[in-house]
Amino acid sequence: MTRIWVHENTRVFGDRLIDTKDRKWLDGILIKEACDTMSLEKDILLNAERLIFGDYMEGIEAENRVYAQISDTKILVEKVIEFLDEYNN
Repeated sequence: MTRIWVHENTRVFGDRLIDTKDRKWLDGILIKEACDTMSLEKDILLNAERLIFGDYMEGIEAENRVYAQISDTKILVEKVIEFLDEYNN
């Protein structure tokens, strides 16, 4: 749940920032608050290259779309390319 909180705040607030310095500042605050509040270590919280969540990994037409962490960015890129190819056809 803490990872989702960090991810969602990054999407809601971080995506509106235009400066790398400001995005790093926000990331620092989110990580500090999440770790302090939930008594977590930073490496436990940040268990992947990037914190990404979505409900599209099983396919857009999947009956039960589960919103879950996507830990492998290579598989994510493959899935996005697959969706883009399908859309363009």
